[in-house]
Amino acid sequence: MVLTTLKLGQNEIDDLAVKYIADALTKNMTLTTLDLSHNQIQDQGVQCLSDALIENKTLTTLDLSYNNIQDDGIEQLADALKINHTLTMLDLTGIQFGEIGAKQLGNMLLYNKTLTLLNLRSNNIDSQGILYLTNGLKDNKTLINLDLSVNQIQDEGAKYIADALIINTTLEILNLSENGIEYQGAQYLANALEKNSSLGIFNLARNGITDIGAEHFGRALSNNKTLTSLDLSNNEINDQGGQYLASGLINNKTLVSLNLHTNNIRDQSAHEFSVVLINNKTLTTIDFNNNKITDNGIEHLADSLTNNTILTILDLGMNQIRDQGAKYLADALQTNRTLTLLNLQYNEITEIGAGYLAVVLSDYSTIVTIYLRWNNFGEEKREKLMKLANENERLKLTDVCCWN
Repeated sequence: MVLTTLKLGQNEIDDLAVKYIADALTKNMTLTTLDLSHNQIQDQGVQCLSDALIENKTLTTLDLSYNNIQDDGIEQLADALKINHTLTMLDLTGIQFGEIGAKQLGNMLLYNKTLTLLNLRSNNIDSQGILYLTNGLKDNKTLINLDLSVNQIQDEGAKYIADALIINTTLEILNLSENGIEYQGAQYLANALEKNSSLGIFNLARNGITDIGAEHFGRALSNNKTLTSLDLSNNEINDQGGQYLASGLINNKTLVSLNLHTNNIRDQSAHEFSVVLINNKTLTTIDFNNNKITDNGIEHLADSLTNNTILTILDLGMNQIRDQGAKYLADALQTNRTLTLLNLQYNEITEIGAGYLAVVLSDYSTIVTIYLRWNNFGEEKREKLMKLANENERLKLTDVCCWN
């Protein structure tokens, strides 16, 4: 059997052990994937691996995440990748190299012609480190996926990234979640999205862009022609910000997935999004989980679902939906034939509202999963609902549970 993948994560591998692995790599002609994550590799071990990468002609994926590599090791690795012509994916998650290491990697991006995925999650990179990285990113022609989540980019670093996005024409996936980016940084990034022609998936979750940042993204959505997935979850967006985003989607022709989980979206935003759903031809997934939508907002969303033929996933978990809201949704499902997943967990639906949903879906023609866990009905009604689901193989009332 030809060995193509070697997974050695969490094996207490140190520099001496990795030297033997590196020696084997210089001669190996079959290995394509090497996982050395969660070990005890330090700079000396990385020096051995770097030397091997210069010689090796087959390895395409290398995972060094969560090792004890410092700036010197990153420099050696970056120098090797200026020469290496086979590695396409590199994971350096959890390595605390900071500004100096970022400078070396940025310089590497100017020369490397094969790397398509670079994971720099939780690397203690600040705005100055981002400046170094983006200097390389501007001229790089191969990198497709860049993960910079859980660093210290903030608004200044967001500006440097935005400047690079205006120039770069190959990056398709960018993760900037949990970086202390506020509304000013959001403005820089939104402005760049109006001009960028390649980015398809953008994650800005767990920052603090607020309604002001949402306004800028709403404008960007009106003009952007490539973005298919946008994650703005946990960003302190209130009802006004939700309305800005909905307005931007009216003319958008590309977005497929929008995540607004854990914000402060209320009924007025739900109303605006219902207008979007009536005419939008691309949006298949919306996540409103953990917001403040009541039955009033659900009425508008449900009305739009009667005519929508695109949306397949709607997450309304952890809102303030009661039986009347459940009835609105049940009525909508009488005509809607495209929704396949509806999350209503952690709302205020009793057995009455759950009954509306169960009855109308008993002859629903699409395979539907409805999450009803932790709503307000007792054990007896829970068993009745599960019986209904068991009688209809196309209906899945998953995670039905009662209050304890």
